[in-house]
Amino acid sequence: MKLEELMLNDWVLYNGNPCKVARISERLFLEKDEKVFYAPIEKITPLPLTKEILEKNGWKYNPTIKAYEWQHEAFYISINLDEKTRIYVVNDYIFGMALGAVHELQHALRLCGIEKTINL
Repeated sequence: MKLEELMLNDWVLYNGNPCKVARISERLFLEKDEKVFYAPIEKITPLPLTKEILEKNGWKYNPTIKAYEWQHEAFYISINLDEKTRIYVVNDYIFGMALGAVHELQHALRLCGIEKTINL
């Protein structure tokens, strides 16, 4: 991963363990169990987006469209994990983007103006 791909509160893996981005400067600092520590960027990998994470965060599976759905005010979002994880947001327009990691979902939600805490 690259430092410029990350934002505060993004979920990533550090040495195989989920951690949250706590601070970004020339160096990256992560938080785990309420402790903040320096983490070399070369040891950071994306946290894969899974059905378990989606379900834990209120997404419901719709077998008709084979996708997980979530409604937020005027936004309807669906994610199909079997098709390279596509997201579609409907609010007088439709767009899609490839998602495969939790931090990418966090970025997509922020682009829509949604600050949603993702629980693992």
